[in-house]
Amino acid sequence: GDSRIAGRVHADGIHVEANRQELAETIERLADRMMVGAGGAKTRDEALELGEERPDYMFFGRFGYDNKPEPHHRNLALGEWWAQMIQIPCIVMAGSELASVETVAATGAEFVALSSAVFADGLDPRAAVAAANALLDQIAPRFED
Repeated sequence: GDSRIAGRVHADGIHVEANRQELAETIERLADRMMVGAGGAKTRDEALELGEERPDYMFFGRFGYDNKPEPHHRNLALGEWWAQMIQIPCIVMAGSELASVETVAATGAEFVALSSAVFADGLDPRAAVAAANALLDQIAPRFED
């Protein structure tokens, strides 16, 4: 959520977990310079409210809370609902096991977020990402025009 840090590292965008007004202000301030994604919604109503500000994506999950093998059921349900109803792309946080990307992909979400399944101690992040991509290539729905 810090645009100064994003600018220093030449990131293409920032992730914001804020209320609707703060999200709107951030989008207005940064829209022509970088992507602005939204997160923090725990209900459909909260997600729709944030979505009305037209972020570049909606994120369902919480960073640092992917400590169980499977994704959180609420994140899966929100991601599946969002992907079926809303045009703005969504990202759903997977679980701590790499195989959980399959569960997230089944929701129809456009993107799967991985954290501990890639960056836990003893893992080779490059190999983990390659394995996740291979799983997704096999099972993820294809998004055609």
